[in-house]
Amino acid sequence: MESLFSELHRTPILVYLDDIIVFTDSETKPIQAIKQIFQILRNANLKIKPSKCRFLQKEIIYLAYIIGEKGIKVDPTKADAVRSWKTPRNAGDIQKFLGFCNYYRHFVKNFAFYEAPLRQLTLNQTKFVWQKEHNDCFENLTSALTSTPILCLPNPANKFIVDTDASDYALGSILSQVLPDGKELVIYFASKVLSDVEKRYSTTRKELLAVIWSLKKFKPYLIGIIFTLRTDHKPLTSIQSTGSYVGQLTRWIDLISEYDFDIQHRSGRAYTNADTLSRYCCAIYRDFTTNRFAAFFWIPDEIRSEQMNDKTIQQFMKAKNSKSGHYDWNADPLSSILIRQEYALTIKNGILYRKYDSSN
Repeated sequence: MESLFSELHRTPILVYLDDIIVFTDSETKPIQAIKQIFQILRNANLKIKPSKCRFLQKEIIYLAYIIGEKGIKVDPTKADAVRSWKTPRNAGDIQKFLGFCNYYRHFVKNFAFYEAPLRQLTLNQTKFVWQKEHNDCFENLTSALTSTPILCLPNPANKFIVDTDASDYALGSILSQVLPDGKELVIYFASKVLSDVEKRYSTTRKELLAVIWSLKKFKPYLIGIIFTLRTDHKPLTSIQSTGSYVGQLTRWIDLISEYDFDIQHRSGRAYTNADTLSRYCCAIYRDFTTNRFAAFFWIPDEIRSEQMNDKTIQQFMKAKNSKSGHYDWNADPLSSILIRQEYALTIKNGILYRKYDSSN
């Protein structure tokens, strides 16, 4: 289906299997796009069922989420399914329950805290004995998933904030945005348990690991923009200053250099959001989150045209192609982002590309 609609790559359209969504900021713009979609379906001899079509909606159900102008929330029918779920009687029942709930884990603070005792019962060497601890976790998880918050939709016009924290055994992170009126809205909750090796890190290294892990997890939102990073570990406020590093720290500092952010220290008392996620995560949790991103189709000529109209990119490409290889850090406030990633940038057929190492 995606290849079928590839010619509409500049149209605000999302295609996933047999689900097609056209989204705009007005009631008139989608009409032309809908006409194009109908024509493509007609040419491919595909039919649509009128009863499954919805037009000019302010809120829709998509991939088991409800997406509207206020944000994303859990589909009430899925919440009802969790609410009516019978108490597990064996390891298989627990796996089915956790597999269902895991899809919505980023809506729930401390998801791993509720999940851990239940998942331990699914291990081969563990005898299935349902106790009060397991029943409490089952009920708490059920309650949390039936009263989830609305997660904010990312808005490029608003500044992103990443809160990170680390405890002796887990990492916590929250991606949020601050509105013009100063109000902060959450986009994503995340937490991860440390490996046995990571648990032996020093406090500062654990806190830095929380930063690295958060930047990797939220990379699609943060790369190429200026954002704020908040931590309750004051030594991290100097991580952007130059210094001599070796081994793992060199790789981490190199990764940090890809991002442009200001770092702020926030006292522990005022830092209950990410701190809670790191403190209540349990040791047998592993990160099962799967990220899904919609890809828009671009062709080389259009990329080249857009880059030619970008003053910052053109200045960088001119310097990179020059024999001197001299970069003017003061040429443009945004040029520093490109200069710091110069080692990973290449020019091919007049287009600037960013190479990514999958090992990162």
